[in-house]
Amino acid sequence: MEQLDFSLTSYKKRNAFFKKFIIPLLDHDAVHVPLVNSQIQPGYNHLPAQNALAEGVSHLDIQPLYSRFTNPLRIPAFGPGYDDDRHASSWELPSDRLTNAGWWVFTFEVDAASVSELEEQVGWTQGSRGKAPLDSLHQHLTAYVDYRGIMAVFSGNKSVHLHIVVSTKHFVSDPRSLTSRLRQQWIQAVPNSQLRPIYQAAWDALHDIIRSELGTSLAFDEGLRSPTQLRRLPWGTRYLEKPSLIGQLEGAEVRQTVLYEKILISAPKGSTRLLTDPTISVGFGSQRASIAYTWSPEVAGNQLMLADIRDFLRQHGWGIYPEPVSLELEHGTAVLRFKNHVADARPSTVVTGPYCNIAYNGNRPSGLPKCLPGGLTLDQVLQTVRPNTIPEPAATVGSPPTGDYFARRFWMAGTSASIAADQVAKRSVIYANWTKRSVIHSVEGAGKSTGFMRMLPIRRHDEWCEKMARWAAFADDEEPLRTLNGFMVFACRSYDQALQKAKEFNQIHRGEGNPYRSVVLKSSSQLYKEACAICSEPERSISDIARLGHQSYREGIEVEQPSVYSMMLGMVDDQWKDASGAMLPFDYVKTVIFTSQAVVMNWGAEQANAFLLPAHGIDSDYGLVFSHVVFDEATVDDFVAFDHASDVEFARGYAQHLNSVDEPSLRDKLDAYEKACRDSNGNTEHPDFEQTMRIHNEGYARRHTVTVDPSVAPFGSASDVDMYASCEGLEYYVKPKSWPRRLGGRITVLTTEALVGEVIQKLHDKPTKGGSFRVWSMHQAPGFPVTDVPVIIDERASKQKIEGLCSEFLTKSQNAVVISNNLKNTNDPVIRYGVNAFSHQSARGSNDLIKNDILTVLTYLSTDLYSKLCVVASRFRVEDIVTKYYRDTLFQDLGRNRGMRYRDISGEHTVAVSPRLYAQLGFQAFTENQRYRWYRAA
Repeated sequence: MEQLDFSLTSYKKRNAFFKKFIIPLLDHDAVHVPLVNSQIQPGYNHLPAQNALAEGVSHLDIQPLYSRFTNPLRIPAFGPGYDDDRHASSWELPSDRLTNAGWWVFTFEVDAASVSELEEQVGWTQGSRGKAPLDSLHQHLTAYVDYRGIMAVFSGNKSVHLHIVVSTKHFVSDPRSLTSRLRQQWIQAVPNSQLRPIYQAAWDALHDIIRSELGTSLAFDEGLRSPTQLRRLPWGTRYLEKPSLIGQLEGAEVRQTVLYEKILISAPKGSTRLLTDPTISVGFGSQRASIAYTWSPEVAGNQLMLADIRDFLRQHGWGIYPEPVSLELEHGTAVLRFKNHVADARPSTVVTGPYCNIAYNGNRPSGLPKCLPGGLTLDQVLQTVRPNTIPEPAATVGSPPTGDYFARRFWMAGTSASIAADQVAKRSVIYANWTKRSVIHSVEGAGKSTGFMRMLPIRRHDEWCEKMARWAAFADDEEPLRTLNGFMVFACRSYDQALQKAKEFNQIHRGEGNPYRSVVLKSSSQLYKEACAICSEPERSISDIARLGHQSYREGIEVEQPSVYSMMLGMVDDQWKDASGAMLPFDYVKTVIFTSQAVVMNWGAEQANAFLLPAHGIDSDYGLVFSHVVFDEATVDDFVAFDHASDVEFARGYAQHLNSVDEPSLRDKLDAYEKACRDSNGNTEHPDFEQTMRIHNEGYARRHTVTVDPSVAPFGSASDVDMYASCEGLEYYVKPKSWPRRLGGRITVLTTEALVGEVIQKLHDKPTKGGSFRVWSMHQAPGFPVTDVPVIIDERASKQKIEGLCSEFLTKSQNAVVISNNLKNTNDPVIRYGVNAFSHQSARGSNDLIKNDILTVLTYLSTDLYSKLCVVASRFRVEDIVTKYYRDTLFQDLGRNRGMRYRDISGEHTVAVSPRLYAQLGFQAFTENQRYRWYRAA
């Protein structure tokens, strides 16, 4: 890269965009252009820039003080109405403030993986006068009335940001204020709520235009499809968090040089079309087919097909170049490679199966075609020239999703199982960093948690490096470590799974010099249980400790069971030690915590958190804080609180007695509970002490009551009518659990279950008021395998007869395992719960059953579970909830050794269901167009 010089003297100062578009909005009283140095600037608020102006800093001198900016936003509100779970008051979210200030910037950027890729990006700006590739792009865009210019900004490290400026003045309600050309294009007023989809549709259109005009195959960052995503500020200043590709050292101050700029002050002459059309709809785009074909190996290197392609192109007016020189396969996708000219010794121009546009690389003579004849994709051309060699599209999970841009993009990318899994891993981490509350929905075994374990610590380290550079440069009040706000945490369904994930994490990040370490953190109750077993002492309940008059759970154990207490302290210290016995760093960057979901959900409860920090040996001044929790294998119960109305009323009586005491101790709480028991006039059917405290802490109100209505979830055959009808009219209290708000920080939920994602997304009636979750769906892709699974119809697949069915299966093989409910308390000696028999819940997320022969038994719902499904369907407007529940349950079980987890070593998997339930679920239709399809076994 020695021949490329990015110093300020190398380029004529180009700054028309900042002067003409940004400066007029710097001290506006209603809108502003956010100028940001760090993504932790709350709400991208306007005060830093306005304060600098008030102190006498000139408009142009403000520019080098910042490194990033985004599109114009409304001046944010501030106050308790914008609570972000960490502060009593906060700024209004940027995503809620997008407005029409007269212009937008669309940005296209990709991090170069090598010096050659960076040279390609810089090469877009170079050439004799009017001959640079960006000149061609600029000329193409002048056909659009709302186009206002383009600039290329070197990020200072490994990319060039292409900023395209577009006018949005034609969105106004009164067209009389517009210039004549824009007035001719005026269609309708556009409210702020509709701006985002218009922006995204225009970004998509520009994306295809840029790739075509520049002849590049580089994949631009889809995060910049968001109008409020931060982007590099022309002539801004950044401090390198690591050495750059062009040799600048870590910590170096770098100006973000403008390599190219052409800015217009009015509509281009002769322009007639719009880039930002209020009526535009988001579709697949004309450059790509909705189905990607998976080709058989004989296509690769097939010279007959290559000759037929050349003949086809010549018949349709194709010139000598680009000349097709090879036909290859990449993960089953056809790739046609071209020579651009006679001296092209390393052909790298390509078109791939589902595309028609040609991605030019290297020198491209003028006048070469941009796409295949007639807009046909390569797959369609191959079908035309050699139809007998064309396979049918591979069996896929459903059809291309509609209505969700990101789900469609994932569908397009996931052309094979390995590619789809890789995309799940990468996109999950990206999406989780876009939104504070995320749900990642994908198939079993697709690598969701592995992707987070692989990439999240590295992203955290990069963030810390950036903050270190800022802190060193600007002497911020807070140290970078403190501003990271806590640990990364993986919350697993059990401690066994937490240990398993921690081992996997250590394996991923093994090697000399690797800084990342895992800590498996156990709750106080788990430590107490293990310590009592080691010390051969009986376990005492919280009520036992309270009756002895102790003020807290920890005090009670210390006084009553000193040997157990001492053992627990040693176990806590051991949690924070590595294999050599050295204390692990209490470091938000290098240490990753693995724990159970119970620890996360009970965070803040005294009895749950009494034994989490080691007693000595580390610097814990920063506190044990969770900043990003990855919540694996979630269920509806994890996020929705359900309780019988009678139990809630009992807890209200407990609360009345408790409210008479200021700062109640554990003993005071037990006294209040016992008084509530006496008030119940001998009725013993009430929750125990711990359940009562939990119900009290849920904060139920009258508005949370829901009555069971079987009509919202019809289920059961004629003989079941009385059983399920008896649930009608039962009253429950149902509300979102409070732990996500109490926890604060970022939460990413990983699930394979459609019902879980749907319910979590609907938890909050007011989704714009913090705490709501964004669901990212990546469960449909052509590459995901469709697996056929045998189902046996057996009358013994019922609560009453299940032992005989399972015992018979287990005696067939020492490798056999059964998954079903109603097996925990069996007396059959063959069935050993936790060894060769598991409930649907306990098997969830396990990787240990891949080699076993498995029998999954589906039985009828209990009345309690059916009632819960009814109230969830009513409260959160979920249709067909019973079918969704059964399908999710079955697919979870099948995912233990089928689907993406299937290997050559995998055992068999069979499903058993009773004839009545099989009919109730719809026979074969239950799994139609799904990733698993059951069929009647012979």
